Amino acid sequence: MQRDRAVQIELDEVRSMIVSGLADPQSDSPLVGEQYRLAARACCSLARTFLSDGYDVTVDDFETPSGFAANWEPYLSDLDWSVLVIRPSLDVTLNRNNLREKSVKKEIIEEQHSETGRWPYTVQIDTTGMTIEESVRKVSEVLDSKN
Repeated sequence: MQRDRAVQIELDEVRSMIVSGLADPQSDSPLVGEQYRLAARACCSLARTFLSDGYDVTVDDFETPSGFAANWEPYLSDLDWSVLVIRPSLDVTLNRNNLREKSVKKEIIEEQHSETGRWPYTVQIDTTGMTIEESVRKVSEVLDSKN
């Protein structure tokens, strides 16, 4: 189903609004976690703004189940939300990374891909072999079935 009014919020884009003191998210600096939590909270605030005017909202980010519970759930308590994990095969994930403007280290992608397998199978969508349009259609079908 085509959404009449929809917004996609990318955590990385929200993080990039930090113009001075931005930590490299691929480093081990304690500032990375602090800025991540700040960006997650800002994403939730931004989502509320769009939701209040009738937009459907998607937030794009990587997170583990335990990280989601710690970094996102406290800011979502008053919202109706769902988690969907877009999880193509590791090979497809690595290939897609190579095609992106922003590049993530291979070892980080491998670790994150493994971590996404810890989410319940019922929230995972394997987009291996799907076009962007097919992936979007699949996500819409899953979301529509939850309503």
